[in-house]
Amino acid sequence: MDSLYKQYPFGSLLLWRTKNQLVNEKNLGPYVLPDRALDFPIDYVLDGQQRITSIFAVFQTELQRQEQTPTEWRDIYFDLRAPATAQESQFLALDPGEVRH
Repeated sequence: MDSLYKQYPFGSLLLWRTKNQLVNEKNLGPYVLPDRALDFPIDYVLDGQQRITSIFAVFQTELQRQEQTPTEWRDIYFDLRAPATAQESQFLALDPGEVRH
């Protein structure tokens, strides 16, 4: 998110669009993706899974995270008081107890 905010290049994404569903599919991080209409194509991520999962998790507003995930997920917060520098990020991954309102 920091690279996007600072308008730095963040790498590429390689997607494969097909109407054929794979036998095994993974969720997108802690999110279970909805079923698609049978005549609608699917975009599978071939490269950039971590980047697209991070971007999706920040901007999507409809899906709920699964409670039981194999990895720890934290909410991302933007620190309005942090100085804007090229080296330090204003985005912080925090546990609920670390958030000060």
